[in-house]
Amino acid sequence: MTIRQLELYSGVSNSYLSQMENGKRGIPSPEIIKKLSNGLNVDYNELMKRAGYLEETESEQQEFENFIKDPELKRWVKELPKSKEEDLARLKKIWEFIKEETDNK
Repeated sequence: MTIRQLELYSGVSNSYLSQMENGKRGIPSPEIIKKLSNGLNVDYNELMKRAGYLEETESEQQEFENFIKDPELKRWVKELPKSKEEDLARLKKIWEFIKEETDNK
């Protein structure tokens, strides 16, 4: 996603986004984070945690650590698609899985 696209989706100006990306702005306010979460279609609380406004629970941290150590993930990364078509097909499957998991919560 480009900065201009995120501006369109979130309502946050591209100049602000560029400054943030280049480290010329500090941590965005919760209001900006809310706009970004909507524009990125990412969980607001997750962005708030990443920004340092909310604490990650120990179980969330452990879950993340287990995830990045998972041998299946390492195998998957090694077998990343070599073409755009394979890449798009794999991303579509991942997206469908995420949507299904989200809908079931």
